[in-house]
Amino acid sequence: MHGFLILIACGPGEGQLAGECSDRADNDENGLFDCNDPGCAGSPDCDPASSTTTSSGGTSDTPTDTSSTSSTSSTSTTTSGSTTTVGPAVGLAVGDTHTCALHAEGAVTCWGYETQGQATPPAGVAFVEITAGLWHTCGLQTDGAVTCWGCTGNDLGQCSAPKGVFTHVSAGQYHTCAIEQSGPTVCWGCQGDDRDFGQCDAPEGTFSALAAGPRHTCALDASGAVTCWGCQEGEDLGQCDAPKELLVQVQAGGMHNCGVTSEGEPVCWGRSNFGETDAPDEQYSFIGGGHMHSCGVRALDGRVDCWGCAMEKEDQGQCDPPEKLTGALETGGGTGHSCSVLDDGSVECWGCGEDWQWDVGQCDPPHSR
Repeated sequence: MHGFLILIACGPGEGQLAGECSDRADNDENGLFDCNDPGCAGSPDCDPASSTTTSSGGTSDTPTDTSSTSSTSSTSTTTSGSTTTVGPAVGLAVGDTHTCALHAEGAVTCWGYETQGQATPPAGVAFVEITAGLWHTCGLQTDGAVTCWGCTGNDLGQCSAPKGVFTHVSAGQYHTCAIEQSGPTVCWGCQGDDRDFGQCDAPEGTFSALAAGPRHTCALDASGAVTCWGCQEGEDLGQCDAPKELLVQVQAGGMHNCGVTSEGEPVCWGRSNFGETDAPDEQYSFIGGGHMHSCGVRALDGRVDCWGCAMEKEDQGQCDPPEKLTGALETGGGTGHSCSVLDDGSVECWGCGEDWQWDVGQCDPPHSR
């Protein structure tokens, strides 16, 4: 649900060799592709000023993958009367009731709830990472700055990003955390006693990845060890109890977390009232957390499994991905919907039950194939 794109790096960084920032491959095997990887920040392939937008929405620097029979997805979005064509989606941020897609050229498009401005990204800004919370969305710019939008009418400080150069950002419901290039983790938000559960009190230490949930935050260090904080005031349901396993990816759900080991084994902990920590016996390349469910991308074929949704009145179909769906790169869940970005640059979403009162188009991405 919060803080997508949070795998730790292992091996040489992306962009070390020519063409690695435009080949749609995960060269350093850290789960981040091309311009979505901070290692490609500053690359000409990721600089909108040096890329010529084509009529299909791609860029002249990005080659077409001719090995696949599916075409690369692009979409046209309309803003203030003008139409802009954006390229394929390479990343995803699924909030509680809105979703945003990151495109190869650094543009961001969002859909779903717009009550606080959370689905209106700033124009003319190129990002390498995005993350979505409850009322807000944040992005890591190509220059390392963090920009957040939303919070209109529900500003607890979670949109007030500090100045600095960062390498990673993750949004929770009422807070946001980011890793400074110099090493420390900083968090903001948590204003007001009824929204401060210690999730902004980042411990000392150097981390490689973050996962911010509603009332807690977890982080990975370079070894893959997990550290979590928050969960105060009687809200500890085990989501702050770090597992013994070393992980290469972690994401926070509502009151639970899930991650993946280097062997692709799923590891989940925290609340499991709805089965959200009962991962199938499969190997996964990525696991995303929803409010009361989790979804994982199978390492073998990119199919998506979801688990949780055990309470009938809360089951809006968010645990039922389309059977035809393959080739997923990432996946995540909100309150009543789930989405995945696929290897052809399209986005697929599901859930949004027929009588779901919060459905305002979360399952209708403008980038579906």
